[in-house]
Amino acid sequence: MKLRSASLAFALVAITLQAVADTNKFDLISSNGKNIGHASYSISKAKTGYNVHSTFDVQVSNGGVNELQTQAGNGASRGGGGTFTDVQYSYDYKLGSDGSFLSGYAQATVTQTMIPMSVNKNRTEVTIAQSRSGTVYGSETVTLTKPDFLVLPNYDPGAIQAFITASLTNPRPDNKYLVLIPFNPDVGQSDNTAGFVTLKSEPDAKGTLDGKPVDLKHYSVEFRAGKTDIYTDGSGTVMEVVMGALRATYVRSKFVLTPAS
Repeated sequence: MKLRSASLAFALVAITLQAVADTNKFDLISSNGKNIGHASYSISKAKTGYNVHSTFDVQVSNGGVNELQTQAGNGASRGGGGTFTDVQYSYDYKLGSDGSFLSGYAQATVTQTMIPMSVNKNRTEVTIAQSRSGTVYGSETVTLTKPDFLVLPNYDPGAIQAFITASLTNPRPDNKYLVLIPFNPDVGQSDNTAGFVTLKSEPDAKGTLDGKPVDLKHYSVEFRAGKTDIYTDGSGTVMEVVMGALRATYVRSKFVLTPAS
């Protein structure tokens, strides 16, 4: 299944890159409709592909965090819990022209934890470490079965934008993508996971941006812990992401999705 023709994809993504060169702001909404934080991202063209900078600040329940995983059985909610943690992260990473992850790091603002992500020469492994005050206190190496993998951090709409842009300019065979999901240790997550997901086209939708009508493309991805719905405008710019496994929705500032009739 082709999401769009190659010629149209390149034309649309040229518009998308212009649109995402500036900071894009999103609200983070819980499954019960409460505003739990905000996120932003910027994507700029680089010699090797793209540079992505993203941040998020979100209130998460210590007992009810639902980790975004790709392996069956690892994504169930831990349920319950009445205390909350204010989690603040920034991500900086470099992507190839096809959206593949090249290098990057995350920083937890509150704890000052640095999380560098380094890829080996053959692109078969990614080592994700944790350090604080210059001292490394843990690392994990994730094995990848293909070199053209993407990275999808939690609560990061910029990564979803890079995913969609990659699907338009460099679609993988059968729309199957190998994705790496780095952990967020500040909310008790301890596992980095990698696995294949399939990007599917869904029926078009509608919405408004700053009160003006927007025709939307609708895609879905099945992370085994839950379904993710992605809505973009005609140029491929992400408007809203319903992240089922996180029980959270990323909503672009001033955007409203029109309910399906």
